[in-house]
Formats: sequence, C-alpha cells, structure tokens
Amino acid sequence: MIADEDVVAYEVTSSAFNKITKAKPHIAQAVLRSIARQLSERLRNAAEDLRMSSIVTLMRRAATRYVENRANNIDLVGCAIHR
Repeated sequence: MIADEDVVAYEVTSSAFNKITKAKPHIAQAVLRSIARQLSERLRNAAEDLRMSSIVTLMRRAATRYVENRANNIDLVGCAIHR
C-alpha cells in the first residue's frame, strides 16, 4: 500500500467482511464500488502505458527505417555520381 499522506489502515478479514456484508450490505457495496473504481483506474493507466510504449516502439522502428533508407539512397547517389 502506498499513501500520499498519513493514514490509519485496518485489515478486514474475509470472515469479518462477510459479517459486515450480512449486517450492513450498503457498506459492503460501497467498499466493492471503491475497489472496482481503483482497479478500473489502474487498468486504464496500464492500457495507456502500453499504448504509449507501442507508439514509441513504432516511432523508433520508423526512425530506424528512415535512417537506413537515407543511408541507402546516399550510397546509391554516391555510386551514380562516381560513374
């Protein structure tokens, strides 16, 4: 767990959570909604990181091809000039 500021954290065992679920279903729903929101945000961030990584990889490949093609064209031009 990482906190941005000082916090007090409590561990809730599965048996305690089951008791809460039965006694106070609205609390269990709020906790589950919060967990779902956090997981959704993390998945969204991971997907964005993956997309950015893919874009960077594609850009690197394109830059490499461009440089290789320019080098080949320069060689061809050099050969043509020497003839």
